[in-house]
Amino acid sequence: MTDLPEFKRNEQPTVGVELELMLIDPASFDLTTTAVSVRELATQRGLDERVKLEITQSMIEVNSSVHLEHAGLREELGGVARALSSAARERATLICGGGTHPFHRWQERELSPTERFREVGFQFGYLAKQFTVFGQHVHIGCPGGDEAVHTVHRLALFVPHFIALSAASPFHRGIDTAFDSCRLNMVAAFPLSGRMPAVRSWSEFVAFFTRLKQLGVVSSIKDFYWDIRPKPELGTVELRVPDTPLGVLDAADIAAYTQVLVEWTRRVAPTEWLDDYVYRHNRFQAARFGYYGRMIVGSFGERLTVQDHIRFTLDRVAAVSAELGCTEAIARLATKAETTSNDAGWLRRQRASARSLAEVVERSCARWRESVGSGAEEAA
Repeated sequence: MTDLPEFKRNEQPTVGVELELMLIDPASFDLTTTAVSVRELATQRGLDERVKLEITQSMIEVNSSVHLEHAGLREELGGVARALSSAARERATLICGGGTHPFHRWQERELSPTERFREVGFQFGYLAKQFTVFGQHVHIGCPGGDEAVHTVHRLALFVPHFIALSAASPFHRGIDTAFDSCRLNMVAAFPLSGRMPAVRSWSEFVAFFTRLKQLGVVSSIKDFYWDIRPKPELGTVELRVPDTPLGVLDAADIAAYTQVLVEWTRRVAPTEWLDDYVYRHNRFQAARFGYYGRMIVGSFGERLTVQDHIRFTLDRVAAVSAELGCTEAIARLATKAETTSNDAGWLRRQRASARSLAEVVERSCARWRESVGSGAEEAA
């Protein structure tokens, strides 16, 4: 027997989003520890299902309901983010996007008071507090477990796209790391990070999970910190590699691209295993160099920049984008790729003109408020 739930069927490529957000002290612009009180107030305002605690009390998660079209997802995320920003302000807290806080000290973090997070703290020691990093997770509906497994493998080639487009973590512990997404290096410290193994079907995945559970390595699907993983209880594939963007619209656009790629690859791409070395190489290149990273894209070592591979792909997904109502979102991503624009670049430009990293965080908070609209502006 296994504790894996039966894979829930989703006949449509539905989309849902989770965003891990920073809780910021408005005086110092360091991280603060107000997650419990912010969530309590948000819950009182009807956001119980949309706002959740994360591993440390300097983080909070917002999540959407299930959508089929980009417009509804974007509208809901904006509304939840506005309401959360308002609640946070009443608890002397600002909300900020981004993949890492530029200068916080992990030693000062406090784990959230839940049984699961206490267990994570026990199992992983200091890594649990160092895991105060902020990512976007995108769930796409799948019709069954076999299709979920195939989708995970088909998306492997496109992981560098999501890294480059969403990268928002150039700074860590007060320095410029030279990475566009240094957050991924902290995720990699966990023993069950990286990628799903080369199982070929849902039955093989269940056998793999069952073996690890018998060995005491895992107890649930949550123990896999993979870049992409199946979520049987939701009937989805969950993309976990993007940094949290600095604005809500960008998060909705990343979700739209995920939905489009899942549907497009289902129609045109064979389910092939991307060599482990190629996968790791491509992932590192995108995390380190962003759009200028060089991907291996052929069996004989042919290479393209991440920027060129995004261009190549976006030219081919137009019809699926139109079917799914994502044309405008994909057009915005195309412009970002064409101009090599991402949040890591924006953060570095702010640092060049700011007096301190604290001022960079202040500007990032202002950008988040602007992205979620008037309600947050009034709260601030």
